[in-house]
Amino acid sequence: MLHAEPFRTLAFEVKSFGRPVSAWRYDIVPTERGSRVTESTRDLRSRAMCLLSVAVTGVVDRDARNRRNIDLTLMRLKAMAEKPA
Repeated sequence: MLHAEPFRTLAFEVKSFGRPVSAWRYDIVPTERGSRVTESTRDLRSRAMCLLSVAVTGVVDRDARNRRNIDLTLMRLKAMAEKPA
């Protein structure tokens, strides 16, 4: 699944072995000074897939890892958007 509205939304699913494991979304809202970008994710894995992924990736707390990665992505996006041309 991919959904895109230019300058507003980008949403997509990540799959593993043909099954959806997560859904990601970026929403862009105009502000007085530019734009606000919100990144979000939903875990679509079954309980069995969660257990298997811990064994394969070593990531026990997927939510915490995703939060850290979201923060990092948004900081990098902000830095690039504010970089002088």
